[in-house]
Amino acid sequence: MTWHKSRKSDDLADAPDKILSAAFAYLAKREYSEQELRQKLLNRGADETVIATVLSFLKEKHYLDDARYAAAYVRDRREFRPCGIAVLKRDLTAKGVAPELIAIAIEAEYDEEQQRDALRRLLRKAAALAPYENDDEMKKYKAKIIRRMLSKGFSQSMIWDELDILLTSAGRWQILYWQMSQKILSYNMLRPVLSSFYLNSETIDDA
Repeated sequence: MTWHKSRKSDDLADAPDKILSAAFAYLAKREYSEQELRQKLLNRGADETVIATVLSFLKEKHYLDDARYAAAYVRDRREFRPCGIAVLKRDLTAKGVAPELIAIAIEAEYDEEQQRDALRRLLRKAAALAPYENDDEMKKYKAKIIRRMLSKGFSQSMIWDELDILLTSAGRWQILYWQMSQKILSYNMLRPVLSSFYLNSETIDDA
């Protein structure tokens, strides 16, 4: 026997009394922007006039708040899905959040040092796989990392600053330590690498 998942499409078309309950059900799961919630209800056939009334009520009672939504979105991206300000602005604008609310959320939740910290986390992962022993390949890999971070919305100047620091000798030690802390590499696996790196550093220092 084949089971088909019940479809919600148009289930609110002839049920205006259920639109508020449906809105509450969505908001119980997570924050929504006003535009997102409106579209969710429209997709289920809800009447636009009733939707407007419901959204007005929800905003009045602070169940629906684009400012709060923007702040929560910025915090989530900062902690779990790091990106730069350009991507945050693009995504929140697409979700219908007003520019002034986006600016307030970013200023409150994502200052420059927090942006740099998020960028460093991404760069450590990328730099851990860098071909340090091959200059030509390293240049290509560095350019690839820069393009990737630009696509995530970080500024070019910030990327260059953090990448230059990370790819120095001190930065490479940080990467190795990060790999060990994440249990990517054990000390026994790293020992020959560390020994070789230490000897190379001594040679450079003696030169």
